[in-house]
Amino acid sequence: MSKNQSEASQNTDPAGRLIELIKKIKKISTTRKNNSPMLGEVPMWKAVRAFSSELGFTNDLEMRENLILTRDHVIRNINALEMKRESTRTQWTKAILTVCSVFDSDHFGKRTDAVISACFTQINIERTEAISERFLMVGIKETTSDELTDAIKVARKALEAYEKRGKISKDLVKLLKHYLQQLEAAYQHYDDFGEEVFWEAYKKLFATFVQIHPVVIPGDRQEEFKQAINDMGAKLPFGLRTLAVSADIATLATVSVTAITLLGS
Repeated sequence: MSKNQSEASQNTDPAGRLIELIKKIKKISTTRKNNSPMLGEVPMWKAVRAFSSELGFTNDLEMRENLILTRDHVIRNINALEMKRESTRTQWTKAILTVCSVFDSDHFGKRTDAVISACFTQINIERTEAISERFLMVGIKETTSDELTDAIKVARKALEAYEKRGKISKDLVKLLKHYLQQLEAAYQHYDDFGEEVFWEAYKKLFATFVQIHPVVIPGDRQEEFKQAINDMGAKLPFGLRTLAVSADIATLATVSVTAITLLGS
């Protein structure tokens, strides 16, 4: 993530992030390389892989999964708003669902620019902008890139502590490192898809640490690793942050499963 990208990503709300992604997708669709057709001129099934590559993914499925998480993040926040008219909530939700359906397989047989026009209509963009304005008005903002960087550092530190001093198998180390890699990959897509994918990966790593802790950590080292878990919990933007204050390992273990649903439902 470049310095300019990082600075631009500060104090952005989830819907505002989606607006910027819409602009980027539209720009990519009108790019022509080596005298080849613009992506907008070919069927979506041909274009989708190029879109995923331009957005930094190795395959289109991963890109589409990121977009679904971003969509769900926006809709959860819409549902949490106090609204005078439920019809407005319904309209906003429908707009987000339509915008984020742009890469759905149902569109694969259609010409790409027709799909983009149908999904990114003026009314849908205006409604997404209205959602963004409301989010900012009530204080719904995404975690900053600096805060995500700090969270990655804490996660790495916890993994290093477990790997060096815990009774942990090679297979378990591989699993933890896999989650950490997912976390780092999600950070690379933060500017386009926001924080939701990052926290999905983070909570998996955190919950796994909590679950394995009683098994892999010798009794005389519990305090050291309790601190590592609490440091990770302190970085969570909601839900389990209070565990960082005084939770003991027994308490953490009882909420490890809850963590998965509490942070992602």
